[in-house]
Amino acid sequence: MPVRYEFIDNILADKGLNNPNLNVLVADQHLYKTMLYQHKGDLTATEIGRKFIGNIDQNTAGEKFDSFFKLAMAEGADLIMTPEYSCPIICLSNCLKNNVLPAENHIWVIGCESLSPQEFREFIENNNNVVIISESDAATSHEDKLLDPIVYLFKTTEAASGEVKTVLLFQFKTFPMGGTPIEAANLLFGTRRFIFRNDEDSIYLATINCSESLEIDLVGNLRQFVHHPYLLLHPQMNTSPRTNALKNYRTQFFNSCELDVEKEVISLNWATGSDAAGTKINYGNSAIYTKAQKISTTDNRVTNNDNLGLYYNDWVNAKASILVFDDGEAIFYFENAKVSRRTLPVQNQGRHGPKMLKRFIWDNGWKNLSVSLNQDFAKMCLKIGGDFNVFLSPALQWVSKERLLSLSVGEIDGNKLKSAFPSKLFSIADNEESNRLTVFQDPATQENKRLLLNKYASLVNLISAGNNLIPTDSHMIDMVGKLEISYNENDHFYNINGPSGIPSCIVYLGDSDDAKVSELEATLISLSNDNNLPNRLLILYNHLGVSKKNYKKSAPVVNAPNNSSRIGINKKTND
Repeated sequence: MPVRYEFIDNILADKGLNNPNLNVLVADQHLYKTMLYQHKGDLTATEIGRKFIGNIDQNTAGEKFDSFFKLAMAEGADLIMTPEYSCPIICLSNCLKNNVLPAENHIWVIGCESLSPQEFREFIENNNNVVIISESDAATSHEDKLLDPIVYLFKTTEAASGEVKTVLLFQFKTFPMGGTPIEAANLLFGTRRFIFRNDEDSIYLATINCSESLEIDLVGNLRQFVHHPYLLLHPQMNTSPRTNALKNYRTQFFNSCELDVEKEVISLNWATGSDAAGTKINYGNSAIYTKAQKISTTDNRVTNNDNLGLYYNDWVNAKASILVFDDGEAIFYFENAKVSRRTLPVQNQGRHGPKMLKRFIWDNGWKNLSVSLNQDFAKMCLKIGGDFNVFLSPALQWVSKERLLSLSVGEIDGNKLKSAFPSKLFSIADNEESNRLTVFQDPATQENKRLLLNKYASLVNLISAGNNLIPTDSHMIDMVGKLEISYNENDHFYNINGPSGIPSCIVYLGDSDDAKVSELEATLISLSNDNNLPNRLLILYNHLGVSKKNYKKSAPVVNAPNNSSRIGINKKTND
């Protein structure tokens, strides 16, 4: 049976209920707040006895989710979201029993553990004081099957009396994950996906559940609101979230749609290290995908988000941004501009991207953590050896460390004229593999980062050893003596301090060739606003086993006939 997309306002009207006016869908100047729970645990998928897909440790999972919902209510998040198969259904019952519920105009989108049709009927019977909406077949079926529910929890009012009602809307997964045989063999397929809107002119909201992305086309399947702004949610329990087929829906759309399109995607997986029925999640890849063209990339914004586990990446091909969440278990709390601000004057319609507010870590309760840790990076530096003191120092922001590394090893993007981030480390391709040092846990790019760090360590060793590093016929002769590598806050294109106090730039490329060196030299000079850089630039590289230096030679010096200077016009000769 084909999947139907249905507007929830029509369904509510049939039940005598008003459509909620959700804050997240109002296209105005106000920011909205989102709380995402990136759950970590071991998941079981079994068909022995009770067929079930969900947490092995029910007690710990229940404790975490009960505490999460209380936190979400206390913080007043406009939108909360959890991954597929993560929330025990008992926690929903606890919310209803203890009145731990979203405020009016807020919505909770909860990925729950699997249910059998019988267990779903029991849930309905035990919670008959609320409105529960789902496909009728799910509640009446007697098949020995599984349901994979996404639950929308919100409040609205009765049209006749104005009485506030709590509503649970169950949306069941419509397409199985082929790599999970128990799900594929036992899933009772849903046939309906729901679309929220405040009215026809508001932002729209929809959810696709994990492998549903395999058979969705954002233009074709969601044609009901292709000309409207929308927020698409993608909860997952996925061991390979960056497989081309699974992410093609967003790759294709973001690469083909117009600039600054009013559509955003939030993808939320289980945390790295979770076990999916015997297969580890090596990388969760939870992220926000946005076309906002005025997204804030100031050092303050990027650093604030870095410290709280949200990492900016420039999606070059799509002229978009991917903001990747730290891969560990956490609750991420951030504010963001509405997907659309079309009701405002045109000069006020710019969207500046998400700003992290808090990150909570589980420690016998959810504790607010304000500083990001990057232990994987520190371990790699220790393995490589050499002097990485600049990078290991907490005094230097990650964005500054990444600029310094990029400059020191020549990873500069000559096309980034618009940006304060010409570093290639901030660029991300359609494969969604992040090159940022803050995302060192990304297994796809760790090896490349290790190679870059090795080049940096080689540069530090060359500087420390001296050995006539500075050519005597260069404009940098004043740098002869003790040099140190450091980040220059006044100009990102200098990385060396020396005896004279005048900064210079020394780059180590490793194995390279003259053409690449000339290209890098031209790029650095074109990007820098400092006319002195050409004279203060030294590029070190190896070509065909020979160590070479590229630099601008100084003009000859006129001296006495006995002058021994190599660049003197009247230099002394031996004839």
